[in-house]
Amino acid sequence: MRAAVILAGGRGTRAKGSEKTLFTYQGETFLERQIQILSSVVDEILISCRDEKQKEYVSDMVHLPCIVDKIEGMGPIGGIYASFLEMQSDTCFLVAGDMPLLHREAISYLFQELERDPYCAGVVPCWLNENLEPLHAVYRKEVVLSYLIVNTEVRKMHTLLSHLPMRYISVESLRIYDPMLRFLINVNTHDDLYKLEQNDS
Repeated sequence: MRAAVILAGGRGTRAKGSEKTLFTYQGETFLERQIQILSSVVDEILISCRDEKQKEYVSDMVHLPCIVDKIEGMGPIGGIYASFLEMQSDTCFLVAGDMPLLHREAISYLFQELERDPYCAGVVPCWLNENLEPLHAVYRKEVVLSYLIVNTEVRKMHTLLSHLPMRYISVESLRIYDPMLRFLINVNTHDDLYKLEQNDS
């Protein structure tokens, strides 16, 4: 089975405290857009929330499992840990909640690459400058969860990736799905959202 975890728990510091998953683009919230695309690719979708307050209103809006971080202040790692504990599937597409332009074929390709290599813990897109896209990547639940259960001090994605047998694929291999790689765009601010909308016009 395949799962997706949407990391919705970011505090939106650069967005002046706004919930970025609730930003609206083309008439839908980011969260609604992501769920619509992911539902055609995976068997289960979980929403990672930072606290009970966020869980309450997100649950009312999307009616999907909403998982609250078990330990505060861990960032994405906290969301991954809590969500992977609840997940039923063996593999997972992990995505930041501020990426509204997901591409179903690109996500399917990442899953296929993971399934081709039973010895890797995940498949992560990598730029030519070696910057990574760990929050638009696929992972094996048991390998990641086993590591986090033992290494409770881990707080950064880079640390997690550097200690697991990851496979890195060039983002260039994903241009076949979108030459501009727009599905990797993060919308961090209201200005970013405005620029995204302007590029559509």
